[in-house]
Amino acid sequence: MRGVKLYCLWVLGVFSVGLSAGNISVNSIEALNKAAKAAVSGDTIVLANGAYTDVKISIIAHGSEAAPVVIKAETAGKVLISGKSSLSLAGEYVEINGLYFTAGYNDGDVIAFRNGKEVANHCRITNCVIHDYNANHRATDNIWVRFYGRYNRFDHNTVSHKLNNGCLLVVELNEECNRHNYHRIEYNIFGRRPNYGSNGAEIIRVGNSQYSLTESHTIISHNFFEHCDGEVEIVSIKSCKNTVSYNTFFESAGVLALRHGNDNEVFNNAFIGNGKAHTGGIRIINAGQKVHNNYFHQLKGRRFFAALAIMNGVPNSLPNRYHQVKDAEIYNNSWVDCDHLILCEGADFERTAVPVNVQMYNNIFYNKQADNPFVALDNIDGFIFKDNRMKLRTTDFKHADFTHVTMPLPKNNTGAATREKCGASWFTAPPLSAYKLSDNIIDVPAGQNTLANAVEEAKDGDVLRLSGYYFNDKTITIEKYLRIEKAAHLQENPVLRYNGSRSKTTIITIADGGRLEIDGVDFDGNPVEGKPAPGAGITTAEKMRGGYSAFVFNCSFYNMQEGSASPFKALPASMADTLIFTNCTFHDLAGDAISLSAEKEDVGKYNAEYVGISRCRWNSVLGCALNLYRGGNDESTTGPELKMSDCSFDDVNNREQGSVVRLVGVQTVDIDNLRFKDSGRGGCAIRFEERRWDKISVKRCEFINSGEIKSFFGLIKNEN
Repeated sequence: MRGVKLYCLWVLGVFSVGLSAGNISVNSIEALNKAAKAAVSGDTIVLANGAYTDVKISIIAHGSEAAPVVIKAETAGKVLISGKSSLSLAGEYVEINGLYFTAGYNDGDVIAFRNGKEVANHCRITNCVIHDYNANHRATDNIWVRFYGRYNRFDHNTVSHKLNNGCLLVVELNEECNRHNYHRIEYNIFGRRPNYGSNGAEIIRVGNSQYSLTESHTIISHNFFEHCDGEVEIVSIKSCKNTVSYNTFFESAGVLALRHGNDNEVFNNAFIGNGKAHTGGIRIINAGQKVHNNYFHQLKGRRFFAALAIMNGVPNSLPNRYHQVKDAEIYNNSWVDCDHLILCEGADFERTAVPVNVQMYNNIFYNKQADNPFVALDNIDGFIFKDNRMKLRTTDFKHADFTHVTMPLPKNNTGAATREKCGASWFTAPPLSAYKLSDNIIDVPAGQNTLANAVEEAKDGDVLRLSGYYFNDKTITIEKYLRIEKAAHLQENPVLRYNGSRSKTTIITIADGGRLEIDGVDFDGNPVEGKPAPGAGITTAEKMRGGYSAFVFNCSFYNMQEGSASPFKALPASMADTLIFTNCTFHDLAGDAISLSAEKEDVGKYNAEYVGISRCRWNSVLGCALNLYRGGNDESTTGPELKMSDCSFDDVNNREQGSVVRLVGVQTVDIDNLRFKDSGRGGCAIRFEERRWDKISVKRCEFINSGEIKSFFGLIKNEN
């Protein structure tokens, strides 16, 4: 009997050793995936340092609450995942630690809390980085992090520099196994997200309109959002019973939007604008929202980007429109030097349902430049105010539940996240280019392809000086910061001409990330004998990951006789941060002179955020002098913005229904001192297709034997 007991103990011991936790080292993704499949509670799998390219990390593992399966980099940040790679995670109680995704992209999700049909529960991604993990075309749509399952955690990660279309992080509610999820998104840095120029560039979206009345219970807490400028909604809540707390939104052009869903709570967040344009706070829609103990400082955004925007709703709204605001509580918040707080925002012929039972109490409104604590765009009888305090420029605003008081500048006492306590501790994002000209000046001799060769060899910030004629049989590609200028001793501008054999080739192409300054150069579109004409003077690359800028001074564009050719032409899915044309001439052209109208989907996309045109002249142009287009009714962006002054137009676009300056959906327009002569006679000089919320100013324009101003609402006038 004693022998049997000893044998049983020996068998049990062998069995226990076989299941005991241990450290497992692997040096390939195949080995990692295999080890994860065989792992038991408490195992730690260590992936060797190195670069792993075009890999599919496919994890299905099962740990326990007390002893999770841990998959970690040998050294955090030294395991580089690049190329066309992704991570799929399923099972329960699995932790991923220390991976670095960069220099690549994935057509689908980069990280998904799901593997095949199996979802993740109680799993964690921590101490990881996704930085600049973008496709080579900014229109490519993907998501970097997608949540499925329940009780998953994404913490102490740095996620930054997403350039292409699509939300950065999404919580899915499309199946029952993903609802009531209690996910935690906390202590992360969500870094720079440049202006995308379209909807669909949120940082976080929880749910969607279809499942917006589903309870999610997602917790977004103690994160640091910096320079998140992709679109109006930085965080878009589209579900019920979520918590957003102790986050800092730092110099980010957008808002936290309670877009769909009910009974969400937002508290102890800090919105720090520091006077940056379009920085915003919170936008409130739907029922039962609770907003309290938040701090808002120097926010400049208006309308949907406002420091506070409480929306009008649509009666009997469809799921994807605007449900009426009901039963909201807004209390113990401080707005400090914020430009716009708006009640009944969005009021129009569709959004007519005013907010009801909105309680606003114990709030502080501090702004020595304002005369009112807020602006109301519709009936506010549904608001209940109590015990609000204010320090304004004057004491003219009178309301029984708003008291003028003397107070010091309110401080941020929210306890919201600080940058040093968030993100992957081992990672520092590389600095952005400072766009500084170098001291290196290169005199480029006239001749065949000499300029193209000099551009290829030039370094960032170099100055190229021209004199004479420059022939190029290929496009000159600008993919860095360069200045091209006329030599100081010249009386006449140097000339660029195309003499290659391929049709529709552009003289200069600005590639991804390029920044061009060009001063005192002529673009001659007349074809060289026996050769095709150029396709444009300056255009954008067909595929761009990010944005670009161009500054064109004292240049002339002429003899472009193809209707599709333009002196400046943006291609689809290109986005200029800034375009400047100063003291330029455009003459003898068959097409549009400045063509920024490549987006045809009418979903709110456009090709340039800011366009500045001054002291320019157009003569003998069959098309538009400027064609700037943003189609559709999307309200998630800030641009385009146009400032145009001191320009003249002679014999420009006299075709039937033609427009000299065509502005469709341009949200901010400042036009001053334009002179039209014999132009727009078959249509109009300036055509607006404006929305009611656009900021438009037209003054001191002269129309001599020309069309005048036509607009959608017919309300835009020439002020003198």
